[in-house]
Amino acid sequence: MPAHRTTWSLRDWVLLAFGVVGLLSLLVAVYLWGLSTGSQQTASASSPTSSSSPSPTSSAGATAGVTTVPTVDTETESPGMNSKFAPPDGPDIDALPYGVDVVALAAEFRTHGVDTPPDKLPLLLAMTNRHIARDDDDLDAWDREITDDTHELYPDLRKGLVIDTTRCWAEYVERVIARNAGKAAPPDSDDHKVRVDNRAEQPRITQSPIVTPTS
Repeated sequence: MPAHRTTWSLRDWVLLAFGVVGLLSLLVAVYLWGLSTGSQQTASASSPTSSSSPSPTSSAGATAGVTTVPTVDTETESPGMNSKFAPPDGPDIDALPYGVDVVALAAEFRTHGVDTPPDKLPLLLAMTNRHIARDDDDLDAWDREITDDTHELYPDLRKGLVIDTTRCWAEYVERVIARNAGKAAPPDSDDHKVRVDNRAEQPRITQSPIVTPTS
């Protein structure tokens, strides 16, 4: 038998063309939908999740390359510390990382007659943090590093006041180290009762009101 030959009419060709175009359109639509869904998922994954975090109660700023971060006042956060030997602490914010109340420390110097201008307080704080970081809890009036910083902060002090300020500063550092370590007192308890070069006992801030330093 002779082979049967199929003849396509114009109508058949038109229907085939519409079918091909429809299939291509469907494939394109599925592809675009996939792209859209993937973009939304990526954007959702990369967007930061909002979280609430406590904001500091005040800002301390930065001086001498040291940024101080404020924290809550730590005068009631000295577990195991004998209050008689706690570091001087007033109503001002204590700065991290060691909980230093630099205004109370400057007021302690003031009881010796040594004024600290407000613009020197950040430097005093930075120096004090550096001495605390040494982690030497048994300092004295002859500590070389503290003496050098006393000369830098107060270049016009006479020898007696340099000794008093260094001794006072050393005791403050000892007390902060002891407090932060949960100790009852620093090793020598109270440097202010130690006589140095015929210098009499020196007063502590607990015996005088907090004095805000003036320039």
